[in-house]
Amino acid sequence: MTDVKLEKYLHRLDKALGSISVSEKAEIITEIKSHILEALSRDPSQSIESVLNSLGEPEQVASRYLLEKGLKPNKPPFHPIFKWLIIGFLGTLLIFGIFSSVLLWKLSPKFVMNNNIGYFELLNGSLKVKFNLNNDDDTSIYFSKPDQNLSKSIIVDKNKFSEINLNFAQGDIFVTYTDKNELFWNCENTHSDDKIDINESEKEKIQINMRNISFAKCKIQVPIVNKLVINGLNGSIHIENPVYITESTLENGKIFIKPDTKLKYNFNNKIVNGSIDKFSSTNSSNAIDLKTSVTNGNIIKN
Repeated sequence: MTDVKLEKYLHRLDKALGSISVSEKAEIITEIKSHILEALSRDPSQSIESVLNSLGEPEQVASRYLLEKGLKPNKPPFHPIFKWLIIGFLGTLLIFGIFSSVLLWKLSPKFVMNNNIGYFELLNGSLKVKFNLNNDDDTSIYFSKPDQNLSKSIIVDKNKFSEINLNFAQGDIFVTYTDKNELFWNCENTHSDDKIDINESEKEKIQINMRNISFAKCKIQVPIVNKLVINGLNGSIHIENPVYITESTLENGKIFIKPDTKLKYNFNNKIVNGSIDKFSSTNSSNAIDLKTSVTNGNIIKN
């Protein structure tokens, strides 16, 4: 065991003396080895570890010899404990950063404005301040946790209606198409005073107004008519396998389009600030027109 530890020490010393000649290096190593063996023979009770510790780390010993020869000494190595201390510190810092980001995201206030009715939400929606710009007296503060879904379906007379218009202010809108005559939607995490208005009075159009909903996730299933028009302010629009003319406009956010691989499309995508994925477009007579516009954000192909 003594020979193994001694050889390891001398091997490290040999590496640390790398910048001097081989003959000088051999003399130094021989000198150090003789010194160690002599110390052990003088006092057999002491261990090899104590003798090596009294000499210092091999790199420190090498640095002394290098300085004597006017050469640049080696930097002393870091003790392994410093390595683990640094790793532990960086890991703790990373965990703290992630925790702080999540906490900030959850507790940050959110302002929502719909048709002159404003909401200032705190504590992830647990506390809401509501005010009406048309009536200075209509201001209230109350606890309101999103805890309900808004769901409804209506039967669409395809002989009467050829277009569906959907308007929203804040939210994530997921659109799918069905060959049934049913128009269906389900909005998650809505508040008790959120509502969706339906207007079928306009000729050949069904108007769906979701501007009175604070930020929510809405899944909408639309029947096959001639045209679907979606207008939003902030959030995202997800369009899956469109089967007829669809126009989507969004001020801030992302529009995701998943084309049906069996159908042909004529894409007309526009963006002011952001990026657009590449879509395969054709001017074929049976191609479906898809018009998409984003002011600030992205148009993404799923």
